[in-house]
Amino acid sequence: MPAPPDPSVLYPDVAAFGSLATALRAEAEAGLAGDSVTSPDFDPLLHATVTSMLPHREPLQISAWSHERRWSIRGTEPFQSLSLIDGRTDDLAEVARGPPAPGTTGRP
Repeated sequence: MPAPPDPSVLYPDVAAFGSLATALRAEAEAGLAGDSVTSPDFDPLLHATVTSMLPHREPLQISAWSHERRWSIRGTEPFQSLSLIDGRTDDLAEVARGPPAPGTTGRP
């Protein structure tokens, strides 16, 4: 398998902000809560977490793919790591809007 390209090649818009968390905050408007979005120092262009405002939820994990422009979003509960949210998209704005509220479809 060929080596993945540098993340700044696949995600120049994210690289311009310096981290996925900062790019998500800029894109979010009224979506993800700004202070709760963080990126790790070891790979800030490819990973971010969003602290849940709901009890009994692990932080939402957002990861950029390394071979094509796409993001994975996963949210679990803390007891058995059961998936509550699991999806993929190539639209950063969709990631920034965050998951739909419980009991809704997330569609306008």
